[in-house]
Amino acid sequence: MFGSFAYYSLPAQRVSLESIVTSEWQKPGFVCKPLQKTTLHGLSTDWSFDECLANVIAPDTTNVNAATKHANVVHYDYNFASDGDSNKGVVSVYDVAYASSVLQKTNQASDDWKRDGYSCYPEPPYDNTFNVHYNHSECLDVVLPPSAATVQSQSPNGYGFSYHPFGNEFSLGYPCSASLVSRLLTAHSSCPIMPPCSGSCQCIYAKFLPSGAVINTWCDETKPYYVFGGGFYAGMQNMLDASGSITLDLAIKGWNDILNTQADQHGGFGNEFMCSFLKLNGNGFRCFDKPKPPATKEVAIQQYASEYPPETICAPLKLNSPFQCTRNVEVPAPTRLSLSVAAAQAVFALTGIALVALLRKLQMPSTTTSESLSTDGDLRSMMRKLRNEFHSTVDKLRTDQDQLRTGQDQLCTGQDQLHTGQDQLRAGQGTHEELIQKLLSKEGGR
Repeated sequence: MFGSFAYYSLPAQRVSLESIVTSEWQKPGFVCKPLQKTTLHGLSTDWSFDECLANVIAPDTTNVNAATKHANVVHYDYNFASDGDSNKGVVSVYDVAYASSVLQKTNQASDDWKRDGYSCYPEPPYDNTFNVHYNHSECLDVVLPPSAATVQSQSPNGYGFSYHPFGNEFSLGYPCSASLVSRLLTAHSSCPIMPPCSGSCQCIYAKFLPSGAVINTWCDETKPYYVFGGGFYAGMQNMLDASGSITLDLAIKGWNDILNTQADQHGGFGNEFMCSFLKLNGNGFRCFDKPKPPATKEVAIQQYASEYPPETICAPLKLNSPFQCTRNVEVPAPTRLSLSVAAAQAVFALTGIALVALLRKLQMPSTTTSESLSTDGDLRSMMRKLRNEFHSTVDKLRTDQDQLRTGQDQLCTGQDQLHTGQDQLRAGQGTHEELIQKLLSKEGGR
């Protein structure tokens, strides 16, 4: 027993595994793991919450990848974990935002660009004045000022320069309309006095801007508006240069004059005027109640890192109940002592059984039966003996049967004698009654 107690006192035997099943994802002192798999953002797994935290890969250039989504627009998804090519965990801010979005496209269209509590963007393919993806609010911050990158010549000879507020790579420039021309001519009503003109001068075909550039009194609404150089003056002895040639520097100054023109009752001529055209889009506006998905990989990495830390990604695993929670506990000394006694008893019992079996083999008793089975002659002798014993038993059985029959006959004789006695008793009873009647008669005669 002391040996078994020493065994159960070894470090490996002093602890046992305690296990419980619970609906809680964690329990103090225990390690908990779900009993079934679940799908985590497309990844089939039986991770616990802590295992998930250890296995999520932080977003970087290798696992944030471009993905073509709705209307062939490219967005960026975050592959945070994978188990083979087909089992991947992917988070997509675009998918999350798109699932709760609302498409506004009405016949009136004037108010489709806005929705309370939402941020609305033109729905691709873009069908607005500039064919850009910006909404009205974004436009105000991204319009580029006149410069060599936004002002371009309209012809090889440099006649007229148009302004493209989102860069020269966009074919559509500052929009031209009859109402725009009327407003500009009204705002710039004076005609500067330039030599050799003296006295009153009247601008017939164009008007000069403060910078010296010229604005047209008409425009083609299918093309961008533009500024040019030169002009005609009535009452002048000599005409100024009417070739309309203008340098890029003067064109840039001219466009700054237009954008900074004082606002009238319809509004200004700068960013607000240009961005107002983005309140209309032929395909409507998609309105999101979540932040706009990132447009570049660098921004996407930053957004995933801030909005989808491992704790957020792994949070659904807390609901994957039931959980099996386990821990190692030390076996108490009384329990180890009890186990030692039980083990000692089991060893003693097994040893006793083994010794009894061994002794029975070594004893080899020399009985007639065992010796008679050693040879064929002895076997025949044994058979005869058994046969004689059988016949003796049969004879004894017959004798017992005869004795039984004799007993039965004696029983029948006794029953006959009993019946005779009963008859004699009845006869005696009758004689007795007659004597009593006679005695009663004699008493009555006296």
